[in-house]
Amino acid sequence: MKKSYLFILLIFILGSIILINTLFNKIRERRKGIDFTINRIELTPTNNYIFYDKNNIRLELWNYNVYKSLDIRKNDRILKKANSDTIFLYRKRHKNYELYRILLPVGF
Repeated sequence: MKKSYLFILLIFILGSIILINTLFNKIRERRKGIDFTINRIELTPTNNYIFYDKNNIRLELWNYNVYKSLDIRKNDRILKKANSDTIFLYRKRHKNYELYRILLPVGF
């Protein structure tokens, strides 16, 4: 009886930690502004993107699903105002950046 109680308690604590960590990262991401030009793209096993700039700084988005099907490329630009939910993706065409896609957050 005690072992099953401890197991359930452990599962509850681990679930709570994961939920709190995710919530914290989502709130932090919403508060910050993003102005990021993509230099390198890494595709995860779940078909999500992780982006890197020319200084090898990593941008991983918590609030947005950025899948391979969005056709995001090197030199695309990601912009988001601080305390905003909307991400604007721009693509460079003829020396100017043009709006390519708008991303809205997913989840809670």
